[in-house]
Amino acid sequence: VASLRSRFYVANENDNTLVVLTSHVAPVRVTDTAPTGEQPSALDASEAGNKLYLAARASNEVAVCDRDSAERNNAVSFKVGVFPRDVAVNPAANLLYVPNWWDDTVSYLDATTGAPMNGTLANSSFPVNSPRAVAVNPAANLLYVVTGVDDTVSYLDATTGAPTNGTLANSSFPVNSPRAVAVNPAANLLYVTNYWDGTVTYLDATTGAYVNGTLANSSFPVGDYPSDVAVDPAANLLYVTTWWDDTVTYLDATTGAPMNGTLANSTFQVGNAPTAVAVNPAANLLYVANEYDDTVSYLDATTGAPTNGTLANSSFPVGSGPSDVAVNPAANLLYVTNQWDGTVNYLDATTGAPVNGTLANSSFQVGDYPTNIAVGPAANLLYVTDFSHGTVTYLDATTGDRSGLGEICYSTFQTGNLPSAIAVMNRID
Repeated sequence: VASLRSRFYVANENDNTLVVLTSHVAPVRVTDTAPTGEQPSALDASEAGNKLYLAARASNEVAVCDRDSAERNNAVSFKVGVFPRDVAVNPAANLLYVPNWWDDTVSYLDATTGAPMNGTLANSSFPVNSPRAVAVNPAANLLYVVTGVDDTVSYLDATTGAPTNGTLANSSFPVNSPRAVAVNPAANLLYVTNYWDGTVTYLDATTGAYVNGTLANSSFPVGDYPSDVAVDPAANLLYVTTWWDDTVTYLDATTGAPMNGTLANSTFQVGNAPTAVAVNPAANLLYVANEYDDTVSYLDATTGAPTNGTLANSSFPVGSGPSDVAVNPAANLLYVTNQWDGTVNYLDATTGAPVNGTLANSSFQVGDYPTNIAVGPAANLLYVTDFSHGTVTYLDATTGDRSGLGEICYSTFQTGNLPSAIAVMNRID
């Protein structure tokens, strides 16, 4: 047994596994069970190097494992900044974008390999003050970043990270307590939800200008504490979840008018504390993750009606504290991240059924505090940010596996016969 940074690791000689347990929350729980070499007989850890060292007696090898990936036997994780808050993927440029709230940066990674775009994370992370959410417009080569401290949305080049108007100040446009962002390339519109004033703002997606001349005239009421936003360009509908009201509002995606004439008639009940929303135009379905109910609700994306007649029959159990949702229409899959149990669920995007028969078999470990999710259907990859570890995890978007990107213990070295003990000496400078 060894401990490292709020984890206990137990090597099991008889079944060739490494069990990972939490030690910083109660009750202590198993977060993963990972395969090892034959008859793991000794284990040690290096705090300084953030590494585990595992000796396997029967296979005569010692394995070097990274702490941040050793606990994820179904995924490969890559370091980003401190407290990543969102993630977006750009299939056209093969880039992934992660805003790092505590670092005041947004990181650009290769969407296939996880490598920093410019060789190092420092060179591939660009300054934005306390970024909270991102959206990408591949057609216009633009990345949009909302910042909760500055109350702005910043426009960056989606390939280089440079501010579109030369400086960050000139490329940032005032909104009001922004929380989420979505883009409609077809209408050249950007939408930003404003958490404290209960509105959504419509901006020009190229210039940042307000669609109706002023911020006040371009911001439309939705409800208390709008938490997320999604758009269906083909149906010309915008969907905004309101966390306090337990509702989702349908608006005209061009004018901001309520879909059914009044806000009351265009607002539909969902579960308790809706945190995230995604739309599936192909199936005409809307999905809302309900944080306090541990459910995801399926609604008709045109009418707002629950798909199975009642909200109870149209809301399906997920993990603990669902924080984000994404849909893969081509694979007919829905993904839900659960911040309190460190998992992502794979569900049927039409029926809500777990893809592997049970929720337990359709849940994959991704870390301690997964916050946001994005899917790249063309690459068949799913991306999940882990707020506590400062990582983004890549999973196979169909199976939940590690996508062939690597193993848990990424370096294994031959030893003598029957190694039975191991010790590590930290670096002496």
